[in-house]
Amino acid sequence: MTWSSTATKEDPSYFSLLGCNAEKCRMQLNLPGDYIIGGLFHVHDELYHGRSELEITKCKRFSDNGYIRFQTLRFAVEEINNSSSLLPNVTLGYLIFDDCEFAIDIQGALAFVSRHHENITEESLQKSRYQPTVTAVIGPLKSDAAIITNKILGLFDVPQISFGASSDELSDRTQHPTFMRTIPSDANQIEAIVLLIQKFRWNWIAVAASDSDYGESGMHHVISTATAAGICVASHHTIPTHGSGSTPAIIDIFGNITENRANVIVVFAHSQDAERFFQVAVTLNITGKVWILSEAVSVLRKLSEIPNIRNIGTILGISLKQGRMAGYEEFVLRDITACSTDNYKPLRCLNLEGERLSSMDECLPCRPDQWSPAKSTVCESRTEVYMRWDEGVSIALAILSGTGLLLKASIAVVFALYFDTSVVKAAGGKLCFVLLLALAISCGSVYLFIGKPSTEICVARKVVFAVSYETCLACVLVRSFQLVVIFKMATRLPKAYSYWVKYNGQYIFLLISTVIEFFSASIFWTYFRSSLFEKNYDVSKTKIILMCSSGNLFISIVPIAGLILFSLLCFVFAYLGKDLPKNYNEAKCITFSMALVLISWIFLILVLLSGSTSYTSAIEASVILLSSYSITVGYFFPKCYIILFKPQYNTTAFFQTCIQEYTRNRDVQEP
Repeated sequence: MTWSSTATKEDPSYFSLLGCNAEKCRMQLNLPGDYIIGGLFHVHDELYHGRSELEITKCKRFSDNGYIRFQTLRFAVEEINNSSSLLPNVTLGYLIFDDCEFAIDIQGALAFVSRHHENITEESLQKSRYQPTVTAVIGPLKSDAAIITNKILGLFDVPQISFGASSDELSDRTQHPTFMRTIPSDANQIEAIVLLIQKFRWNWIAVAASDSDYGESGMHHVISTATAAGICVASHHTIPTHGSGSTPAIIDIFGNITENRANVIVVFAHSQDAERFFQVAVTLNITGKVWILSEAVSVLRKLSEIPNIRNIGTILGISLKQGRMAGYEEFVLRDITACSTDNYKPLRCLNLEGERLSSMDECLPCRPDQWSPAKSTVCESRTEVYMRWDEGVSIALAILSGTGLLLKASIAVVFALYFDTSVVKAAGGKLCFVLLLALAISCGSVYLFIGKPSTEICVARKVVFAVSYETCLACVLVRSFQLVVIFKMATRLPKAYSYWVKYNGQYIFLLISTVIEFFSASIFWTYFRSSLFEKNYDVSKTKIILMCSSGNLFISIVPIAGLILFSLLCFVFAYLGKDLPKNYNEAKCITFSMALVLISWIFLILVLLSGSTSYTSAIEASVILLSSYSITVGYFFPKCYIILFKPQYNTTAFFQTCIQEYTRNRDVQEP
């Protein structure tokens, strides 16, 4: 992580880069002094890993709370150094690391106990000659990091004071004799949580916690304390670490909570885990619950900014009482920017990207749809990325879609002109025009993928394709089924066949299946409409990816379950009809078409698994075109070829000959 700046002339602090290697760089803030205080502050709180192991780890999102805590240390050091009564004739300094991940905490702890140009040897330790770089360490915020760093610092008897690590494990003086903190342990807030639950006479709860020492320890103590107080814990769950693969697991958690009918949920989690947890809760439309949050996230601003977060129910939390220091606010206002001047122009802010300098030399955050380059005094709008009409990919898709529509219209004209011929009748007659119309609508839905998307457009994409293509498959399925019935089952089940013909069974089946697909797709995607339209800010710092996203793979697959079932049934009936008369034999055509369809859908699922990218919409549109073309080419082209170029095969006499030959062969084969 690279982070540097030039200090003000009045402030002797400076930023420098230490410990850079091919894997990571750590940021250091250094102020010389007679005694050095170490610090671990998360000035950035979200980690970005490069695609390659050789790329440098970067801390992406600026943390205003972490920066304020760092300023608190600077304020205390400055007050002491400027005082004639506090530590006279002694100058304090500091050595601070930005601990956006555990690796930096460990690097910082090792730096605190190391001295330049001196190796730590067993001999030096035994002779008590070795002195660490720092006198004491302040931080880190999280319990997991505090436990790790204290293991290192404790070996050298370096005192450590945390302002946020509340894990009860750190209260064990035998394991952590040099650890202290300025906040109560988790035992205190867990006692408060249980008292709150008892106050409202809730006796059936669930517990969810982060997959960390803080979360697991907190959950264990909540369960034991609540159980001792006569409160039943219906279920307890571990929230998976933040990432694209965590959503299905979180969905399972909510499914289990709903199944157990737990309406009070205690959440013991870190900020990123809690943020993702509640985002999924909003997406799933979880309502009517009571949420009790631990101190780590109870006043987290990012949670209150989640759209529709109020809909999930009542949110309660445990928080620490805040204190005030005389002169602190004035100090922060004076030094908040950590910027300097050169030729009377601002050089840069503490956070190099995503913030701008105001006219009063303050670092102000840009809006999510904006960004700010290094040394900039303005926020620039991010470029919205979607499939525009003037782009090459969009033009190619539009041409292919238009070509497909003309192709289907041409086939419809040919079938209309030769409607009374044997080939058209064998292909399904009037049913062919329903199939061509459904294929045309499916093919035309590609135009919904071009242009700026919105929630309504995303819903329309899903519903139009699902209904139109389901109708296509239903037509192919009912035609394949009907041929098998005519040639193989009519004589065995004459009454059933007569009812099928008399009451137009094929059209009734087609109507019912289409209506069911229409209402199910409409209701499903309307229910999940809030998760369909996505603005992805993480792919690029200068761009916003506008896209239709299903939220997760499960939500993507459920609506097309009917399509997959119909495709497989088409395979089955094509196989059953493989020995029908050759002019009625659709096995090869249907097998070819369905194979292309399934291959294209498998490819789309693999794309969805790989994560959201700016190319997802183009790939999805291409899959729709391939699915449409597969039936158009596989089912209709052979018939058009016979109609236009082999008219001798398009006669009643030829068809009767084929049927007679089929009958003779079947009679010979039967005993």
